[in-house]
Amino acid sequence: MLSRIGYSIKKCWQHRLALRGFVRKPELQLSTIYQLPEVNLDGVKALILDFDGVLAAHGELTPKADVIPILDQLQGYKLYILSNKPMPERQEYFAKHLPAIKFVKATRKKPYPDGIQEILRIAELEPSQCMVIDDRLATGVVAAVDIGVRALWVSQPFINLSSNRLVESWFILLRFVERLLLA
Repeated sequence: MLSRIGYSIKKCWQHRLALRGFVRKPELQLSTIYQLPEVNLDGVKALILDFDGVLAAHGELTPKADVIPILDQLQGYKLYILSNKPMPERQEYFAKHLPAIKFVKATRKKPYPDGIQEILRIAELEPSQCMVIDDRLATGVVAAVDIGVRALWVSQPFINLSSNRLVESWFILLRFVERLLLA
């Protein structure tokens, strides 16, 4: 865990100008995943989606019910889930209900780019043909930037304080610090 934090800090510092762009430029942001079908995805053949914050609140086992139609609208793309919490229940849900969406479990968690590189290999695509959608600048977005994959930052992730107060509060704090340091 400490090596991952150190790696994240190193990569955030290395890519600080690019990451600052995600905070400052609306064209690099989505408020929520609901906006994704409206985005110009020219040249993109694969979308790499985070789960927690992007498809549901932290710790939930399935995507929010009203996110499913968004995922259905994106079926023209190769779709992948790359989560730092690849719970078996989540993987089983996608295998059963949304089998076209592949759940990828990386050897090392984001911000290491291993999972994105694995998806590039599986999909047989170049970095310019993929896009990462993530709610954390210091994990998924920095991993994408590090290897030249386009990214969109979800600036208003799904949160459920009533069911997961401690975890959600922790991630609210992390996102606040990311924005503060990169503004």
